[in-house]
Amino acid sequence: MFIIKGLLITAAAIVVLYPLWGVLQPMSYMAELLEVYPFAKGANEAQIRIAAGLLLISNSIMGLSLVLISRYISYPISTHFLKLSALLLISYPLILSVVEVFSSKELSRHLDSPIVTLEFSAIKLFYMVFGMALLGIFKTLKQTEPTKLETKA
Repeated sequence: MFIIKGLLITAAAIVVLYPLWGVLQPMSYMAELLEVYPFAKGANEAQIRIAAGLLLISNSIMGLSLVLISRYISYPISTHFLKLSALLLISYPLILSVVEVFSSKELSRHLDSPIVTLEFSAIKLFYMVFGMALLGIFKTLKQTEPTKLETKA
């Protein structure tokens, strides 16, 4: 269990810290942004910093969800960690979509006609489905708590 918790915490740290690269070294982060926003070529450092800062918001949601799963593994009696993680995973694609719209708008400010994109993908749907699965596990655990089982008998 220690290895799983360690991997979850490490993944959370990497996910949260990754956009800081764009805040600290914006021009070296440009290649990353061009993969997602090909129209961003020509964006200045301030635009890149703002886009990276926005991505920090959505990545923090994902990182917090991973930390909460790790906390649940450490304290399986405290199912509220599982519920909070599930709710964060369900909301992550929605928050990411909003962040992508604002990042797209920011990174295309230098163009004559700004480009704003909104993309829904199977990857985003996966986060929602996984969050719903965790929420289902939480509800099942709540229904089968020992105190509830004893009162039904």
